[in-house]
Amino acid sequence: MICRRSTGLTKVGPVSGVVTWVLGPVVGRDAVADLCALVRDSGAAVVICDVSRIVDPNVATIDALARLRLTAGRLDCHLWISGADDRLVDLLRLCGLSDVLLASLVEPVGQTEEGEEPFGAEEGVEPPDPPA
Repeated sequence: MICRRSTGLTKVGPVSGVVTWVLGPVVGRDAVADLCALVRDSGAAVVICDVSRIVDPNVATIDALARLRLTAGRLDCHLWISGADDRLVDLLRLCGLSDVLLASLVEPVGQTEEGEEPFGAEEGVEPPDPPA
């Protein structure tokens, strides 16, 4: 199922508690409340947020991703960011949110092989918790 909304969002899913949203081409501050409400209403255990269609990442984009991350965390939902280009990654670092948001960055890969986790996640060490 694909649902287009005025928030620059395309929803694809759900697949066993996983919802994939494609953000873009523009994510404005006025869309943040709607996006957070969609996370709350989805009931998903995992939300994959594909940001590859965002054409001009800016502070409003960072604000939206940070608020989505906070909302998902409050709901015990995992937010994964997919398709971030170098400009968005650099902006996340500049804003000091790379530890928070890049920890959930996944790169799209081909088909999931048998026995592997979806979303392009590889087994490995989880990043340490940020200092208190």
